[in-house]
Amino acid sequence: RDSQFQLAMESVPSGKTLPLSQEGRTVRPVLPFAAADGRFCREFAVDNQSSGIACRSKGKWNIEAEASASSVDVENGDVRTAAGADLAPLDRGYKRLQASDTFSLEKEYTIISDGWE
Repeated sequence: RDSQFQLAMESVPSGKTLPLSQEGRTVRPVLPFAAADGRFCREFAVDNQSSGIACRSKGKWNIEAEASASSVDVENGDVRTAAGADLAPLDRGYKRLQASDTFSLEKEYTIISDGWE
């Protein structure tokens, strides 16, 4: 992913949006959590149409799972299943990562301030 995506995952609090490109594409971190192996992860939305999970490894955010634009509806920072949507890719990603409960906003701010260490 491009540098704007990396910047958003690294420093933008959940619910806030960062432009990805001059064409108006945006990314919004949605939910932070930890994988069973200790990596920090975040669910994210792109262009208010698609959703994914990225995890931080060796200082870089890598996509672990993505759901297509027809699979999700993102509004006000919440990811909801669209009518007839299939979020199986994200569900499989959460299961494979053995995701923890999501972090509180306060904990997320602390982790961002600490550089995800």
